[in-house]
Amino acid sequence: MKLQLFFLLTLITSFCSAQDTERCKDIEPTYLQRLPGFYIGDCRFSEYKEYEFIYYVNGKATTLKKAGVYREIWYRKNPDETRNYSSEQILLNYNNAILKNKGKVLDNSKTTMTASINGKEVILQIPTSNSSNVGSYQIFMVE
Repeated sequence: MKLQLFFLLTLITSFCSAQDTERCKDIEPTYLQRLPGFYIGDCRFSEYKEYEFIYYVNGKATTLKKAGVYREIWYRKNPDETRNYSSEQILLNYNNAILKNKGKVLDNSKTTMTASINGKEVILQIPTSNSSNVGSYQIFMVE
């Protein structure tokens, strides 16, 4: 009886925790780590696409056009995740990953970053709102 209850609880738990969208499972680069408790809800991928990053430095808009391998990843919070993550925590997580790879942050709000990773230039942007409990976030990147 105890073994049957264990299997039933395991089965229920696995259905409660959301999983990455099947077609998006391999889109996430290994040098980036999503926050715990989030899954990939949707994605876009292109072997080659031109993308325009717009970011602000001291109130002045800067436009940076880059082309290459394009990824757009939408992360959503698991319904059973009890931890609250702020917009600042999300940005800090990715800023640290880029800085660890000797990259730099390009804007005052720390939403746009660049680094040379594995011999490739990577530009990454994470538009965020000012929230203390983020339910989803997205990443735009070009390698």
